[in-house]
Amino acid sequence: LGNEHIISDGLGNHIIWREFLEIYRAKVCGETPLLPPPTTIEEYSQIVAAMNSWQDADEDRALAEYTLKQGKESYFWNPQGTVVTSTQPHFYSRKYSLDRETTDQLITKTREWRLPVNSLLLGAFLRAVVKCDSASNPIIVQVPTGGRVYPGVDASHVISSFAQNLALSFTPPQPDESWSDLLYRLHQEVQKGIVSGIDRAQTRQMGTIFRDNISLEDGKIPEHSLSIFQGALKSNLYFPYTGHTHIKTQYGFLEVTSYQAGGINAAGTIDILQEIFDGCLHLFASYDYSTFSLYTIDRLMQEYIAQIEELIRFSGDGRSPLPSFKVGGENSFDCVSPTTIESTLLQIASEICHYSITAEDINKDLEADLGFDSLERIRIVTRLHKENQKSDRKALLNARTLQEMLVIVTNEQLQVTKS
Repeated sequence: LGNEHIISDGLGNHIIWREFLEIYRAKVCGETPLLPPPTTIEEYSQIVAAMNSWQDADEDRALAEYTLKQGKESYFWNPQGTVVTSTQPHFYSRKYSLDRETTDQLITKTREWRLPVNSLLLGAFLRAVVKCDSASNPIIVQVPTGGRVYPGVDASHVISSFAQNLALSFTPPQPDESWSDLLYRLHQEVQKGIVSGIDRAQTRQMGTIFRDNISLEDGKIPEHSLSIFQGALKSNLYFPYTGHTHIKTQYGFLEVTSYQAGGINAAGTIDILQEIFDGCLHLFASYDYSTFSLYTIDRLMQEYIAQIEELIRFSGDGRSPLPSFKVGGENSFDCVSPTTIESTLLQIASEICHYSITAEDINKDLEADLGFDSLERIRIVTRLHKENQKSDRKALLNARTLQEMLVIVTNEQLQVTKS
């Protein structure tokens, strides 16, 4: 399969391919394809209208504070020193991958470190960036978010371009900095951005600016306006992790023998798209070849893979970046029956992952055992927050099991009851 992100974002393209392949399977087998209900024009319009109308004063304030702290400077990773003169990118995508055993070991580390895969990958990537260009200080990375979950809106099943970005600044990894310290501070920075909603605020702000200042010509952005987009970029490094594609290798008589994804971004950028297909983590380096040589990209990616492998081998220093969750004391729900909340939680989890999650799964690690990626965990937290407005989103995002989420929500309801 060739999965180029042209008519949708990465998550939307996964939906397209899964449905296309199911249609092909049914056609070959002479059967009716098993497809989810179609998205109607009315439903799509309602979703988009709800997203466009969303505005939160706290999110706007958080964005303003972060932007002030970050400053006006942008970041351009460019070890070759190439001068970018064109606004038109010339993109090529190069495929790298981890084998199934290494991928399994990486996912197993999420349980040990109590961190999502994308936080582990970000730590390895920043180490690689510094190795290949030691002048990088500080580093700004575009960390894409799904952009599909708003309060009261879940567009995870809809095909469109909803993806957003968190342009986050990081102090480069230090020579004497342990994996524990590095991963903890990176994860805290990413989670702070997600919890505060600055990706939504940033998308609204930029969308409003472009809407009010750019006039389309024949439905297209005019050539002379492309420099506005170029100038608005905080970084030329994009680092998306979209988790499991959920694209199968077998559809009836049809077999998917290989897979490659990629996309086109702005001139002078590198977009490292990361997805799990057939049990292996695939790393697709899409880059502007008029700015970067294949040697530069290959050096970066080989160093990145080496850092992932070093992280996997790391036996630890006796502690995980995030503390273990203890049931009891403040986290005890002995005084409250959690039956109703548990039922709701299991239902939400089952709806999001599209298979039955039972009480037997409640103590399993969401990522390492049940296969939930960060985006799916955010969807669970958002749904729980909708059910219980006083829930602690940060604590829920740190939870590694449904049991931990249950304890957090139940304990919060107990506090409300006592008050």
